[in-house]
Amino acid sequence: MPLTPDEIRGIEFDWFIRDSAGHLALVSTAGFGPVPTSVLAVSSEESSPIDHIEQLVEGGRVMGQPIIVGKGPGGCQEWWLLAERGIHVFDWSGDEYRRVLRPPRSVEVSALEDDLASRLAFVAVSFDLSNVDRLGVVGSRVVALPRLS
Repeated sequence: MPLTPDEIRGIEFDWFIRDSAGHLALVSTAGFGPVPTSVLAVSSEESSPIDHIEQLVEGGRVMGQPIIVGKGPGGCQEWWLLAERGIHVFDWSGDEYRRVLRPPRSVEVSALEDDLASRLAFVAVSFDLSNVDRLGVVGSRVVALPRLS
């Protein structure tokens, strides 16, 4: 049965984005950020996007040191490991998602094992993640927000 926003409120829930170039980002709610309805529709207590993080880390190739952006990842080792493997990382900041780690090089969904790529629930967006530091969610859509000066 699909999850609802009420079921994940107050619980860390991570989800994924695939950009126009096929690159991946992990987006972390910090327990309170909005999640696209399309992600909730394919997530359940038995199978949530977080289940795939370990597989992404184990199956991914380290590409180098990520670049810390803004407040950085804090003590979240998984985020660092994902960014080393080419995955962009965004975290909820109270009113929007903000980038916390920029990978040294972006991994493409096509580079993932077929089995994992087919099970990974992600939201496809029409922009390039490498040019975005802030994200918003409107219903099932993810939007790029203008850069702060």
